[in-house]
Amino acid sequence: MPQNTVPEMTVPAIDVPAMIAFLRDLVRVRSVYDPDAAPATGEAAVAALVAARMREFGWEPRVSEAAPGRPNVIAAIDGGGGPGPVLAFEGHTDVVTEGDASQWTVPPFSAEVRDGRVYGRGAADMKAGLAAMMYAVAAVRAAGPFPGTIMVCALADEEGMMLGAKHACATGALDGVDGGHHLRAGGRRGLRGVQGRAAAAG
Repeated sequence: MPQNTVPEMTVPAIDVPAMIAFLRDLVRVRSVYDPDAAPATGEAAVAALVAARMREFGWEPRVSEAAPGRPNVIAAIDGGGGPGPVLAFEGHTDVVTEGDASQWTVPPFSAEVRDGRVYGRGAADMKAGLAAMMYAVAAVRAAGPFPGTIMVCALADEEGMMLGAKHACATGALDGVDGGHHLRAGGRRGLRGVQGRAAAAG
């Protein structure tokens, strides 16, 4: 192969309709942490949806509470292609409050689709990112073996005290990670608090 020639690669096919449907399921859950609500709200219902979909993909998610009712969900997907780096994708399951719902042009947890876009609290920050990273990794794995491991992490409490990230680091759940992405619609950030390299983009 001539120098500086990029080998041809097959781009894995992502099941976009299923991904959008899953995103809408996530948005419909009011995962605003509010222990004073009746009943109390939090991330548990979204974490259950994430864990269930991971199991449908054939993954084995580990569910661990960062605080009562506030679980982390982490799955490690072996590429089946021998030793290699460990890449982590990380997102969060909580969202900020919707504020005054009367000021919204759509119900904030309706996940309404207009002109090809999903509207609702948390659709961009960051349930779209959660759905995207899960379906992308599922597509990559279905396309064939690759060296190393990809970890998919859905963590609690990004909007507050970062309890989910702290718990994941403190319990060793992210040990061995070589690099990571915090992926959300409209931007990407490096995964902090993990030994190794964090990928970031402006």
